[in-house]
Amino acid sequence: MNYAEALQYLYSFIDWERGIGYGVDSPPRFTLDRIGALLRILGNPHQRFASVHIAGSKGKGSTAAILESVLRAAGLRTGLYTQPHLHTFRERVRIDNRPLSPETFSCLVGRIAGAVETLKDEHPDLGNPTTYELATALGFLCFAEAAVDMAVVEVGLGGRLDATNVITPQVSVITSISLEHTAILGDTLTAIAKEKAGIVKNDGVLVHAPNPADVLRVFKKTCKERGARIIAADESRCEAIATTDPREEAAGACSSDNSKSMGGKSVHSSTGTWRAASPRTDLPPSCENSTAPVTARELPDWEYPAQVCAVTALGEQREVRFSLCGRHQRVNLSVALAVVDVLVAQGLPLSVDAVCAGIEAVRWPGRFELLSARPLVIADGAHTPDAMACLRETLTEHYPGRSIHCVLGTNQDKNPGPLLDVLLPVIDRLIVCRSRHPRAQAPREIAVAAAGKVPTTVADGVDRALAIGMNAMGTEDVLCVTGSLFVAAEAREVFGLAEELDPPLDLSGARPA
Repeated sequence: MNYAEALQYLYSFIDWERGIGYGVDSPPRFTLDRIGALLRILGNPHQRFASVHIAGSKGKGSTAAILESVLRAAGLRTGLYTQPHLHTFRERVRIDNRPLSPETFSCLVGRIAGAVETLKDEHPDLGNPTTYELATALGFLCFAEAAVDMAVVEVGLGGRLDATNVITPQVSVITSISLEHTAILGDTLTAIAKEKAGIVKNDGVLVHAPNPADVLRVFKKTCKERGARIIAADESRCEAIATTDPREEAAGACSSDNSKSMGGKSVHSSTGTWRAASPRTDLPPSCENSTAPVTARELPDWEYPAQVCAVTALGEQREVRFSLCGRHQRVNLSVALAVVDVLVAQGLPLSVDAVCAGIEAVRWPGRFELLSARPLVIADGAHTPDAMACLRETLTEHYPGRSIHCVLGTNQDKNPGPLLDVLLPVIDRLIVCRSRHPRAQAPREIAVAAAGKVPTTVADGVDRALAIGMNAMGTEDVLCVTGSLFVAAEAREVFGLAEELDPPLDLSGARPA
């Protein structure tokens, strides 16, 4: 089985995330019985590594990335399981923050395929697993065989019946809760909180982010019933001192003298606007007489947007440069610091220096990520009103007074109206588009929701939307790409920031559940 065949196999099952496969129009049947049986056939790999388990409506991926970076900085061998991926399925399962090789991935999928056949023979009543369940089994098998010291595992949906909820972690974590996936998890915060709290284990430890009082009551009740200790993250452990702006740090923005230099590159402008070329054949030129923007790949780390924070780590206060921007990321960092305290109390060898080094080294693509410094292009996967509010706050915090243009693409399960209500007050121009994702929303539907509120242009795809946006920008303007991680991912591709891409596949068929 080669890599393309391995991917084709995984996607031949029901994929609720992409809305592909037989039966996806029916209500999903969530159960832990199927993943449990599959893992038993594989030798219970989920019982052979230590872990941190992270649920939440937003912030769980960023919190997972911070923790993994800290653990790796301490010299531990780490596993990281997250979803969705941006460019290649292999991003979902990482060892020491490196995605699996195509060869390792294919080998593991081959073994899982054999286990699935046994599952069908021994438990025909359970039906076929889903793509997500197979990916989870793959991750756990990989972590066990790689002998990781600690795996950081992100919940996919909810918590109680999520396929990851078969592990017994050292710490359970719940980040911020908001109304999302209400058709599955419930239409109130308390209902959603009950599903998230399902990851709390008997006699375990729960670390949670600040949340509304009714959500916290659910957490406390669950912990009391299960004899678990509950720890609230303290936001005051991470306070912003300053923010950085790559346009101010880097010389070379287009200016009246038509030329400035940075790192040996000259950038010229005669018009004061960014000139875009035909999309997807090459990157749109940033200025007249120039060949390409100064993309993030060409910049040293210190030129990325960041915030300088005073953090209290293991009882010591230190100043760190934190590349995940915004107040919400400071909250996520405070959650990670609380988890570190628990792990150290349990005997894990983590030092203050390692914690700070890990914080400074963390990168999490698609989350207020700089794609280009000149012109200034930011990508953020915000796709809920709460996440969009965080993006709005971060944009105004880092780029006050700037004119903001926005490329926006959403998925069909999102009502664009509430997203636009949050975002439109701070943007000057909107370009709506559709990603390649099967569940992407028609851009004209988004445009209807924005009608009369801000100048709006409809584009066919993310590449064309970027070209339109960059053509309209002034030299001091900001272009923000948002609405879904899939739109952010395609923007990264346009700017040459995708290290690898999965091969094209025929995803028209899937097995019945």
